Amino acid sequence: MWSLDEDGALRGFPRVIDVSPLYDFVRRHIEGRLNIEGVAVAQGHLCLFQRGNSVGAENMVLRLSLDEVMTTLISDFVVQAEELASVRAYDLGARNGIDLDFTDGDALLDGRLVFSAAAEEVSESMQGGQGGSVVGIIGSTARSSGWCRWPTRRSRSRASTPWRATG
Repeated sequence: MWSLDEDGALRGFPRVIDVSPLYDFVRRHIEGRLNIEGVAVAQGHLCLFQRGNSVGAENMVLRLSLDEVMTTLISDFVVQAEELASVRAYDLGARNGIDLDFTDGDALLDGRLVFSAAAEEVSESMQGGQGGSVVGIIGSTARSSGWCRWPTRRSRSRASTPWRATG
């Protein structure tokens, strides 16, 4: 973390934030590899986007209490597991038969989350095939686990065209 002055310029020296207590806790409770791909602030939470692109992993949004994280950033610089407020898994569907996984995320002004996701086959060599990408929105009042939607790009010549979007 780096402090900014009133004009937005860097001030002082960077400070390391220790997230290992949080990450250790999350690793013990998920399958697959921990892979945080995006961070956003929405509705009083710091939202971390977990990419479900390893065997057994799920796409998830981990929400931490923003108040508690902000206190951490001005006190001990250690993010604890107790700051985790909720975890929700999302089934993003598939493109061309390949599962979609988060590649980045951000917040919209109305509290919804916007994300990019890519369909990339998982392989030992990390040289998997690509099935396309989407940009989607997670509603701020989603009642069912995993509710999300994404727009389809339309053109006059084709019904839909795949995009490649990553963070």
